[in-house]
Amino acid sequence: MMKTKILLADDHAILREGLRSLFSNHPDMEVVGEAPNGISVRQKAQILAPDVILMDINMPELNGMATTQLIKQQFPDMHIIGLSIYCERQFILGMLGAGASGYLIKSNAFQDIRNAIQLVLKGYIVLGQEAQMTVFKDYQRILTEKCLLKSELSETEQKVIYGLSAGKSILQLAGDLEIDTDEVEKLQTRFVRDWISMS
Repeated sequence: MMKTKILLADDHAILREGLRSLFSNHPDMEVVGEAPNGISVRQKAQILAPDVILMDINMPELNGMATTQLIKQQFPDMHIIGLSIYCERQFILGMLGAGASGYLIKSNAFQDIRNAIQLVLKGYIVLGQEAQMTVFKDYQRILTEKCLLKSELSETEQKVIYGLSAGKSILQLAGDLEIDTDEVEKLQTRFVRDWISMS
């Protein structure tokens, strides 16, 4: 079985140790390295070639957004998930705009991190519930201001945006709309890319 290689990037040793311990219970994933600052993350990304980097935003020497941008320029296929205490729009937009494939808050459950890793490897953009609500409330505002929400989107697409902005999970929305979860994931990913380009 091929293991997903993970690099932990955070300046707090206790968080890295906690995540490493949790990942050790899952044989399909392996923590291949840790880094306490942006410069170290870049170096270890080159040496270890991880599949996924869990990236803190507020790190010394080089912050998570700048580090993400530099790594994605060099390794466009490497997946990066922002992992932060911040849920404000500018931080989420900064990470996703730099090339991250996901954004989670550190209060999210470990299972959310595992699920996010599996989804970004399939090409989706993944948001934790708090980040999701921030992004989609803002996206809904932009579309409404531009008079695009009802004129350009189908009823199903509008319901997905409303549901995501209200904090509904992908599973809940798929059940409500009687569509496949994969379809909701695809729509969310498309909408997040639109939000980044319009912001």
